[in-house]
This record gives sequence, C-alpha cells and structure tokens, in this order.
Amino acid sequence: MLNNITIDGNSVVESNKPIITVNGGKLSISNAARLRNNNNVSGYGGAVAVQNVNVTTNGIVSKHVGVVTMAGGTISNNHAKDGGAGIYVQGEFTMTGGSITSNSSAEGNGGGILISSDYSCSITGGEITGNKAAYGGGIYITTGKLTITGGKLNNNQSDKGGNGIYFMGSTNLEIGDSVKIYDNISFESSTYVTVNSKLTGGVKIPIRLSNNKNRVGKSIVKASESYNDKLDMDNFLITFDQKGYEAKLSNYGKHIDIVLSKPYLELNLDSLIKNDTVYKKESYNDSYVNFYGNDQGIAKKVYKYSITGNESEKTIIKADSDLSQFFSLTIAADETAEEIVMKVELVDHPEIFVTYTFKVSGNERYAVTVENSYAADNGADKYRQGETVTIDAGKRSGYTFDKWVSNDAELNFENDKESTTTFIMPDHAVKVTAQWISVSSGSSSSNSHTGIVERKDESYYYIKGKPADQGFVLLDEKDKLIDKLAADEFLTTPVKADDVYFVKADKTIAKYEWIILNQNGEVEKILPVGMFLKQYDSNYKVYLADSDGKLVKSWTDIEGNIYYFNNDYTAKNKYWTLYQNEWYLFDNYSLVRSQWYAASNGRWYYLDQQGRMLKNQWIDGCWINEDGIYWSPYVK
Repeated sequence: MLNNITIDGNSVVESNKPIITVNGGKLSISNAARLRNNNNVSGYGGAVAVQNVNVTTNGIVSKHVGVVTMAGGTISNNHAKDGGAGIYVQGEFTMTGGSITSNSSAEGNGGGILISSDYSCSITGGEITGNKAAYGGGIYITTGKLTITGGKLNNNQSDKGGNGIYFMGSTNLEIGDSVKIYDNISFESSTYVTVNSKLTGGVKIPIRLSNNKNRVGKSIVKASESYNDKLDMDNFLITFDQKGYEAKLSNYGKHIDIVLSKPYLELNLDSLIKNDTVYKKESYNDSYVNFYGNDQGIAKKVYKYSITGNESEKTIIKADSDLSQFFSLTIAADETAEEIVMKVELVDHPEIFVTYTFKVSGNERYAVTVENSYAADNGADKYRQGETVTIDAGKRSGYTFDKWVSNDAELNFENDKESTTTFIMPDHAVKVTAQWISVSSGSSSSNSHTGIVERKDESYYYIKGKPADQGFVLLDEKDKLIDKLAADEFLTTPVKADDVYFVKADKTIAKYEWIILNQNGEVEKILPVGMFLKQYDSNYKVYLADSDGKLVKSWTDIEGNIYYFNNDYTAKNKYWTLYQNEWYLFDNYSLVRSQWYAASNGRWYYLDQQGRMLKNQWIDGCWINEDGIYWSPYVK
C-alpha cells in the first residue's frame, strides 16, 4: 500500500519505465500518496503499469493478474511515449477516489489512463482532469470494458479524438449513477455507450461523432439489459463532425440512433466577403450553397436565387443554371441600400431555404440618440455619414432651454444654444443631450428657492435662496432635500437618500470628480477622474461624482477601469466579491483584470479580461482547479 508517500520521477531526467510496475501483484494507492513527474520515453505507463504474468510451477502454468486500487492520492505530471501516461492497465483496476491529473502522451493514447484489459475495470469516484494525449485525453480503451458510475472527467484534451474518453470497436464503455463527464466521448462506428442506471450527476454527457455516413441507423447509446427505465435525451449533448445528421431516441426509449436530419441549405460565401460586408463595384464569384440532411422525396434539386432590399437594379445575384449550386453576387456602383438580403430556396420545396444579410460598405447608417428632449419628433434615427441631422429639444414646463451637448467632443452644432438645430453626421453613432435651466433659478434674490441652479456652466445647490457650503447634499426620490451634512457628519450618519451630491469649497457641485476624505472626515483631495492615482489606502473614504454630479453606487466603468461602490457610496479598496455566481477582486479600488494575483496564503488566482476568477482551465501552462487556485504547472 502506498500511503502518505511522495515518489518523484524528476521529469528533467528521461527514464524508460514507469515509476511502479505491478507484475501480477496488488497495489493500493490511498490518502496522501503522490506519484509524479516521471518521463517514460520508451514505453507504456508514466506512473503505474499494471501487468499480468504467467508463472510455471511443477509444469503447471498459472496466470497472476495485476491489480491496482486507487482510493486516494495523486498521480500527476507524468509522461509516457506510448500511452497511459498516468496508468497503463492490463489487469484489474478500480478507482474510488484520488486524482489523475496533468499527465500527457504526445504520441500515444490515454493521457490519464490506457486500458487494454480483459479483466474488471471500474471508476466510482475521484477525478481525472487536465490530461492530454493523441486519442483519449482522459481515458483510452483498446481492449475490454470500463464501467464508470461516479467521479469526474474534466478539462482533458486530445489531438485526434475523445478529449474525455476514446474507445475502440471491440470494447465497451458503460456509464451510470452520479458520473460527471464534461469532456467529449468518441468511439469507433461499430460500438456504442451503454447506460446501466439513471444518470444523476447533473451533467450532459458530451458525445462527439465522426464518420457519420457509416453510422446512419446505428445506435450510439443503449440501455443495458438490467436498466429498465427509458433513456433521457436531456442527459446527453451529442454533436457531429459532419453536417446533416442528428440523434434520435427510439420509440421505446431504449437506444439513441443516428439519423439524417431534416433537409436544410447552408451558404458558403466567397472568401472576399468578410464580416458580412460587401463593396460597391465588386463581384463575388466563388460562392455556393450546400444541401444537407434527408433528401428522400426530393427528385431534383433546383435552386432559386433572389435578393431584396437592393436599391439599384444593377445589383444582382446569378447562378450558372437552375441546377447549379454555384452563384455570383454583383454590387452596383450606384447601390444606396445599407443592407441587402439574399435568399436561396428549392423551387419545388420552398419551405427549404436559407437567407443571408449583407451590409454594403459606404452605405452604413449610424444611430443618433437624443436625450432630455421633450419634442414629439426629436430627430433620433439612423443617418448616413455626411447627412444633415436636425434635432429638436421641444418645450419643458418650468424650464428654459440652455444648450446642446454631446458625447462626441468633435461634433459641431450649427447653433448649440438653439433648441432646434442641426449637425453633420459623422461616421459613428452619437448621443446628444438637451440641457435646461430652471425658471426659478434665474434670480439669486429669491429667499425661498431650494434646488440645483445652473449658472455659467457650473451647478450649485441652493437652500432657501443661498448656495450651500461644502458638504454632502442628500435628496429623496422626488429631488427634495433630506439633509445637508458636513464631510465628517456624512461619515458617521447612515445614508438614507435616493441621490447624494457633493458641494465643493467654491460652492459648485462636483462633477466627474473623485472626492477623498481622510480618517478624520476632512476633505483630503478632489481630483478629476483621470488624475486618480490610487495612492489612498483603506484609511481613506473615496467617492465618485458622475457627470451629473450624483455620487455613484454599484459597478461603473471609468476610462476602462471597473470600480465598485457600496451602498454608502464608498469605493471598495481591496475586496473579493461574489456577483452573479462569479468571484471578482478589487485591488487599489479598481477591478483586477487579465493578470495573476498572489494571495497572502501563497495561493495564486487568475482574473480574466472581465475580472472573473477563472476555474477548471489552463492559463499560461498552469492548471487552475475548481476552487480557482493554481496548484501545479502543466508538463508537456
């Protein structure tokens, strides 16, 4: 028995044998046993080879079957030239726990396990993950039968077929119970997968098939004789290397067969057509249509080609003949349509057709979004580059129109002070916003006005006719004043408001600015968004005012950096958070993205481009497990 022991093969040194060879004996692997880093360059079995031997005693020959039981431990980072980089099995093999991970056989088969046995082989627990081989990244079966009713196969890879499992025509794979197989199963056309019990693992078992033509009418999944229930198609994800085929459950639910799919057409477009875009004055001559699926009842495939949406009669589609699958598409020089829709159908079977939408380069229309307008027709629409766009702010009770602003700094209004004005459409979408001035804010002599006042491109908050001093202004959902708090008061008072503004020392409202308070509740700094240097640790309270002056809550994207703000409007400094079942990490206030992160306990995590902590995959040659932790490199 191997228990609480590490045997390291030192992968830098080449060997010509496994770490352990079981010749007709018995081996038990359990608990903290580790067999790793062996590089067998001349045979089968990277970590373990299970073999049978014939022994002659007094002229009598008896066979001694090798037996390996794996109830725990780890077999990892081993290599075997001919296959079975984790374990090579000719005798009996039982796996109830432990992990076989990150083993590889670039030329051979069975990165995790290679089974060539006429004896009992079963898996009821444990994990087979991150292994790689030519065929059968996780498991390859060349002789015999393997029964899997538990455990997990995940993130295994193959170069030729069967990322999870590949088995030959004379062999059999039997599955059932709580087994979880995430990697595809592939097998030769003369065999099938057997289900011996109800699949309860909650994972769709992926089966990937090739040579489909030779499989039509054959079963790919069968219920065993001892399994009385019907098979459930929802337990499987069956895909095909070739088109025109599908899997179908038999009438009695005891087997799943390959059949021809319903007939359909598929377009193969000229390689010059990229991103669905065609160009004026161009012809595309190397396009064709393919027919897939069941063609019974279709005596002759006669194709009809047509286009709609074109605004020039010289834009045409043309085939060599009605029977031809090949056609050409010509876009006229005077074509003005933004999009053209092509359709190909069978003449005698118009229900069988395919369509495709092309964009005509140079005719693109871009969206104009008009915000804060009260006009029935404010000009929001799509326009071509160079067109004159007319926008209208309309009329707003209690306000006078101030000016137009845009998210495009280079957009030039004919007159931004006119409620109805024009501009020339650029080559991209734009957003324009009407700004208004409250009629009651026009006189500073009013001793009763409370609210936001716009003056000389600056915003102020007036309380009973006087501009508020530095501090935080809290408003309810109807923009009515709840309270005005100094900075130190705001830190110690629970925030119960729908909107919060910060008034600076010059009595203007902070807009698109960071507000930093020190631990004493004093204003440490007010910085424009682009000048936030992240030098303030968790002893500071950091707030962000948006372009309207409102303090931000929840997620926000500022110049490509993602920040998160709590319900009290403070920015998270360094913090793991769970959002929609994904873990995210904030460090120095912003979301960590596209990089490794070393935790204080020595574990490593990887955050992707969206900031999500990755799990169950390879990054930079390192395997990240289901808890998001990197724990071993991948050895090729």
